[in-house]
Amino acid sequence: MPTENERKYVLDLDNEEEMIKHLIKLDVKSNTIHQGYLALNKGMSLRIRESVDKNKAEYLLTFKQNVPDRTIEIEKKIKEKRDFDDLWVQAVNKHEKIRFDYIE
Repeated sequence: MPTENERKYVLDLDNEEEMIKHLIKLDVKSNTIHQGYLALNKGMSLRIRESVDKNKAEYLLTFKQNVPDRTIEIEKKIKEKRDFDDLWVQAVNKHEKIRFDYIE
């Protein structure tokens, strides 16, 4: 599996609206993500995610396992929204975020 390299920034909530307006003005690609966890254990997680980009939704199931020197991540598409919805009821630690893909 390839190693993922990305930078993540958490925005100060006091500046969130201003930052979002600025990024939208720059026409930066964004998507809204709803995610929750079906299993959590030390160094391991099983996550479900709905990612909405311009009213098109994608549903994903992701397994992550920490091993020495890296994290293995295996991601599979959930083909049916119904399957995602049934799993969503069982999920814990649910949250929503907006992801902006800004390439310098």
